[in-house]
Amino acid sequence: MRWHHRLSVALRGWFRSSAVDRELDEELQFHFDRQVDDYIAGGMSLEQARRAAAIAIGNRDSIREISRDGRAGAWLRQFGRDTVFGVRLLVKAPAFALSSIAIMALGIGSVAAIFSVVYGVVLKPLPFRDPGRLVQVWSLNNGQRDGVNGADHRDWRAANTVFTDIALVNNLANFNLTGSGEPERLLGARIGANLLPVLGVSPMLGRNFSDEEDEAGGNNRVVLLSHALWQRRFASDQSIVGRSISLAGVPHEVVGVMGPTFSIPAAISSFGCR
Repeated sequence: MRWHHRLSVALRGWFRSSAVDRELDEELQFHFDRQVDDYIAGGMSLEQARRAAAIAIGNRDSIREISRDGRAGAWLRQFGRDTVFGVRLLVKAPAFALSSIAIMALGIGSVAAIFSVVYGVVLKPLPFRDPGRLVQVWSLNNGQRDGVNGADHRDWRAANTVFTDIALVNNLANFNLTGSGEPERLLGARIGANLLPVLGVSPMLGRNFSDEEDEAGGNNRVVLLSHALWQRRFASDQSIVGRSISLAGVPHEVVGVMGPTFSIPAAISSFGCR
């Protein structure tokens, strides 16, 4: 069957459904009359022949429904009928309609909120280079996950033969920023100098922490600013690199500013790259 013939059949079924039903009734009546004639010719009375023909043809209402369901676009017509029926019920009972709409809105909203959380936490790839190669590493304490301290991290890096590198991230904590302007509590983390290379990111301004600053007893009073803090607190000042800011009353040198899409991986102790 060519496509234009199929299209014409579909259009005829959509817009001339009553005409198609009449043609079906005429065809069923034709077969019924032929069957009756055959039974009479076989020796039955007219009443017996009509009863036998009705049984042989079957229920006409059922045949009509089957024919309608088999036509092109039947699902669309059924959808339209269901929609009209639903609208009539809602108009007839406005209180029920409002309750139904509210319940559906709450259901859709809760599902959307849950999916957003699941997508952001579980499904969404990490916003770093080669996220499929990044893994979280932790230690076990009495069978429970535990954080990784600096000594263990150094031992792991020294004995590492599995990962490209292993970087350390302390849990997020609050830091009080004082000095120019109003005091402000900031959320930040202590990270190893190799974290940014492991994640495949670089500061937008300035530099990363150096290996010397990462060593125990080295100069660890250095900070990297987030892009949002740099814009809001320091008015996107390009000369912020090299200046000193006060965290918890202790001066720290700003060595760089991160890009707008960077955020510290939260709630992890050690990050490895395979």
